[in-house]
Amino acid sequence: MTHALGEITVYLPLSGLVDLAAEKLRLTSELEALDKAILKSEALLASDFGARAPAAVIVKEKARQAEAITKRDQIRGRLTEM
Repeated sequence: MTHALGEITVYLPLSGLVDLAAEKLRLTSELEALDKAILKSEALLASDFGARAPAAVIVKEKARQAEAITKRDQIRGRLTEM
């Protein structure tokens, strides 16, 4: 398993310690939830809400979306490494 922490990348050998099939299933489920959240956020920002909401609310939604995209990309990377 690899985990990036800022400029530091940590490598942990998990074979024999973690049920890889269960971990893949968990990560896939998390990935699906993030994909749904990203799509929902995109739709929300593209709707009338995005045009009429206060700037602070839009900034918060865009930050939430960016965080979900970052997490999604990290999970995709972890699944690729497995």
